[in-house]
Amino acid sequence: STRLHLAEGPRNGEPVQLFLGCIARALDADTLSASTALLARAGYRVQTPSTQGCCGALAQHAGERGAAMRHARRNADAFAGSAPIACAASGCTVQLAEYGPLLGDENHFADRVHSMAELLSRVIESGRLRPVDGLPRMRVALHVPCTQRNVLRSEASRWCLERLPGVELITLPAACCGAAGSHCLDHPSTAARLRRPLLDAIRDSHADVIVTTNIGCRLHIAGGIGNGPEVVHLARFLEPRLSA
Repeated sequence: STRLHLAEGPRNGEPVQLFLGCIARALDADTLSASTALLARAGYRVQTPSTQGCCGALAQHAGERGAAMRHARRNADAFAGSAPIACAASGCTVQLAEYGPLLGDENHFADRVHSMAELLSRVIESGRLRPVDGLPRMRVALHVPCTQRNVLRSEASRWCLERLPGVELITLPAACCGAAGSHCLDHPSTAARLRRPLLDAIRDSHADVIVTTNIGCRLHIAGGIGNGPEVVHLARFLEPRLSA
């Protein structure tokens, strides 16, 4: 879907601000819609600041520090206040959480940033969202992006999936899928070589669906699978499987 359907949640709910990203708005609208639906279902009042923009990760990776700082300042202004900031893409989450050096130590923006996987694990653990019973059994292959594994160092995706009845969880190899920000665009042949072992593991897993937490990884893996199993974000997989 290319249209965003953003739930707002109860007016008296605890506020949370959703980071939309730039690529995700056009190519991952279903993930953003599922994320807001889950947060609203858990009782959050979801806010989507209209003046937010790109996280600046690609500029930072390209050594364009000035551009990255401009993105950081824009988002710091857009996400004013003290509410937690939820981010679906692990790559954007890492960039937002590293705004400290760009904005200065006096700014506590980074302390408010949380990955969607972490927030969902908390609402499941607290009982605000509960797994739905009676759904068909599925073999789910979990891909953990480099940013989630090496920087965020989070096992939240696995934790969430392990709580779902009827899910047979398979973990894919801990290796880069080859997307690596803009690497898959700048060096497509190298990116394809990096992706090959992962595609082989997916084929051997006989999984019904692939779950990941980063838009770049999702698109790059899906591009290599072709007509294979669907590649979806964790939030989109969880949305029909969690109830209030």
